[in-house]
Amino acid sequence: MRKRTLPEVDVLWYATQPLTPTYRAIVHVFADAERDTFTLELAEPEVLQALRASPYEAEVDGEASLRVRLDELHQHGNLNRRQDERAISLEDLDRRRFLWSLTPGGKIAHQAIEDIESGLGLSGSLQVTMLVTIRDSLRALIEGDLSANDTYAMLDGLFTAQERFTGEAQRYIGRITDRHVLGAGGLDEEEFGLRKEAIKLYLSRFVSQLTLLSPEIDELLRTLDGARISALVDHGATADDIPPPDETGDPAAEWRARQHTHWQGLLRWYVRAGTRPPTVDRLRAVALDAVTALTRSLSRLNAARTGAPTRAAAFLQAARWMAEQDAGAAHRLWVALTGLHPARHLSIPEDDPEVTSRSASWWDAVPIDVPVTIRRQNRSNSTGRASKARDTHATRQLLRHRRRREREQARAALARLLTNGPARLSDFSRLDRHEFDLLLDLLSDALSARRVGGVRSAVSGASGVQIVLSDPEPESEPAKLQIVDGTFTGPDYLVDIQIAISGNERVGGGVV
Repeated sequence: MRKRTLPEVDVLWYATQPLTPTYRAIVHVFADAERDTFTLELAEPEVLQALRASPYEAEVDGEASLRVRLDELHQHGNLNRRQDERAISLEDLDRRRFLWSLTPGGKIAHQAIEDIESGLGLSGSLQVTMLVTIRDSLRALIEGDLSANDTYAMLDGLFTAQERFTGEAQRYIGRITDRHVLGAGGLDEEEFGLRKEAIKLYLSRFVSQLTLLSPEIDELLRTLDGARISALVDHGATADDIPPPDETGDPAAEWRARQHTHWQGLLRWYVRAGTRPPTVDRLRAVALDAVTALTRSLSRLNAARTGAPTRAAAFLQAARWMAEQDAGAAHRLWVALTGLHPARHLSIPEDDPEVTSRSASWWDAVPIDVPVTIRRQNRSNSTGRASKARDTHATRQLLRHRRRREREQARAALARLLTNGPARLSDFSRLDRHEFDLLLDLLSDALSARRVGGVRSAVSGASGVQIVLSDPEPESEPAKLQIVDGTFTGPDYLVDIQIAISGNERVGGGVV
């Protein structure tokens, strides 16, 4: 296939010039006039008046300098101009005046710059609902007998959800792992603690739901991969929204190529290929690292604000004490504090070793500069020979096995807790550690929901696991569950735990 050379986009030139603020202020005038007052063309006096009233800085002294900037924008394709045939004075008849307007390319360039500027300030989010959309779209593609138009829309929705999930997650993780974001940011200890706990809970819930949903998406992708997805793409390419071929090419063939490329990207996100882990595993690891970093940041903040002793503070206090003593007392204090008797324990070579005798007192010796790495990090600049890289293959294998086992345990616990309709809490007679932890999470979500007519309902973390909790009957005996640590006793609620899916269908298991 012959490769196409991408042309320069000349309409974006003004975004990187020394006079960029002026050019952007002028383009803002035209964009605002079209949006606010539906004005398509502006004369130079109108542009100048709008610039003077604008909140944006513009280096324009009068109509002459404005004309120069407008001509430059016209030359690069951002503005159109036509002769202004309205003559209201003799001067207008003698001079050529123009009416100016944004070109379609100029309008798109302005919007693109606005999108970039606004996008740089977005914090992003970890949208588990997008994962649910991806899962439900894959189910619909497998189970449904879809028309060409429905298949086209379903594939478009599937890949749009993945694109949105990827972009939002990348922005959020990039922001949450920024050391400036993890800092206190001017908040007091209580406010920072609340913020840290909220973010940690948010990340922890995301990791929990990711652990539940990603194996299911993995299985659905494996079911569709190969001939089935190829057939679906070919079917969707016949949809009414795809125009017929023309002299520029075949839109249906281009659409099919894009869908297959998106599908390969989706597989890389959720399906392991040989020794390469799926991208979703890396996202989970980064989220867990962010939780750890937040916890450490709060610990350091608490230590600093509560006056907890640090090594630097202890040495500074020791230096103050020693400065108040005579030579003998200072030596004894040094020995008591450090246990370092001979001076050779601190080996900082001097430029001239003969200047100071080994037997000279530190009190009388010539001071030397202590490297900043020793003062602050307790290590010298000399790193010596690099040690042999440690083989982490076994550790990585162990971590992969551990993550796989956690996913299997989570799925098994969920399958054990699914009820075939309402059931008493006491029906769960015996639960292992993972089942009990999941049950507590579901009960916590339900009890946090609004109570209507003695019934609470919640969907746990947008994962599709729904619990309906009804009040126990009056005078009913408490529920007693046998768990690893002993016996759990509590109200004998009526619970209905299901996986909610599209429509009114519900899939249930049973209490054993």
